Amino acid sequence: MASFPATFAAGCFWGTERYFKKQFGEALLSYKVGYMGGTTTSPSYQDVCTGTTGHAEVLHLECDASKVTYDDLVQFFFRMHNPTTKNQQGNDRGTQYRSAIFYHSEAQRTAAESYIRQLQENEKLAATLSRTFGTSKISTTVEPASVFYEAEAYHQRYLEANPRGYCNHRVYW
Repeated sequence: MASFPATFAAGCFWGTERYFKKQFGEALLSYKVGYMGGTTTSPSYQDVCTGTTGHAEVLHLECDASKVTYDDLVQFFFRMHNPTTKNQQGNDRGTQYRSAIFYHSEAQRTAAESYIRQLQENEKLAATLSRTFGTSKISTTVEPASVFYEAEAYHQRYLEANPRGYCNHRVYW
């Protein structure tokens, strides 16, 4: 079976995990929340929350290529969080809550950058962004994937275990 990795940062990883699992279900061979994009080795949640490690809270996926495309994931990523706010999603503020796509190949980088261009240049998509978020200026960064550090066990599938737990994500459009 052909598979591929994908890693997204969209604010608090609890909601990111919930919405990707709900949308893509069986197409996800595995999924874990954790940290990526920083300089600290093996950071803890407490370390990342200081904002000094450079890491983002991320969802790391392994996907079944026969059931989902990378483009599908990227398009959904932009629909399930606010990609126009820098280092913030809802009440969560700090670089660890940035909007970022961590690419694992040049093809993923190209796909992410191409969709960002579409969002800003396509009249309909830009209008949808402006209507939904008040602007069409994307602040999402496209960064090379680095070491993925799995978050502590209590963060994994957190909203499955705590259905009324904090989540500021939703599908916007």
